[in-house]
Amino acid sequence: MEIRDFRSSDVPGCLAVFDSNVPRYFRPHERETYERFLAEPPGKYFVMEAESGEIVACGGYGQNSDTTAVLTYGMVHARHHRQSLGSRLLRTRLERIREELNVQRVIVNTSQFTEGFFARFGFQTEAVTHDYYAPGLHCVRMSFGLAE
Repeated sequence: MEIRDFRSSDVPGCLAVFDSNVPRYFRPHERETYERFLAEPPGKYFVMEAESGEIVACGGYGQNSDTTAVLTYGMVHARHHRQSLGSRLLRTRLERIREELNVQRVIVNTSQFTEGFFARFGFQTEAVTHDYYAPGLHCVRMSFGLAE
């Protein structure tokens, strides 16, 4: 599996990854927002490509402020959950943030379903907004200190 920079030709593959995670992790109405994001990703965005050429994961980051980076739209195709691909992609993104940005912390807005995943990497929950994305799908704001 290769992690490489996103190209506009990757849009269908990224949308397939997104669609595979509906309705558990995303709701159908969020697809349009993701499509707009893919049209011009702010910051860096990556895909994880299998030898077959299939995109099996994607995710990126951007600079949120002088001291903070934000993770953007990280996801793994549902067929490939629990194969450590998300862990590998997250580690790569954090390494790139350390190398390329002069920030002190990283934030992510995720859901209650992936809060535990980020906590395993040292992210701390800062706030929870119930039913933010949709009924039963909460927004969990988490942060990670790069000096830690």
